[in-house]
Amino acid sequence: MISHDCAIGCARKPHNDDCVVEHGNMVIESIYLDDQLARGAEMSRCVGIDHLESQPYILDIDLDAFHSRQAIDPADRTTFYRLIRNAAAITVATEAECVDDLKFDGEAIDVDFLLARVVEHIKAAQTLVPG
Repeated sequence: MISHDCAIGCARKPHNDDCVVEHGNMVIESIYLDDQLARGAEMSRCVGIDHLESQPYILDIDLDAFHSRQAIDPADRTTFYRLIRNAAAITVATEAECVDDLKFDGEAIDVDFLLARVVEHIKAAQTLVPG
């Protein structure tokens, strides 16, 4: 991930705790991943890679990036599913203690729940026909 100050589209000044929640909830939303890929593409051009997704890549999913149920169940999964389908391999770092430490207050999530949802996403991405 390439750090972002706030949720994409946030207009709050100054940013506050609501921004942190919005930002955390969009971690695999297409709007966020598309922005991350665009930022990465700018950097990769400096080393001669024209299009990040044209190169073989390993999709590394860290469960501690998901701080809520909403974060693991994005409204727009298009980009996430494309990244899953096109990855040469997928790794998942479980980091149970980090998941517990970083989840938002009141969230009923744990590493087992998140891992099960990631596996469901991988299966769904592989069975959907891109459109």
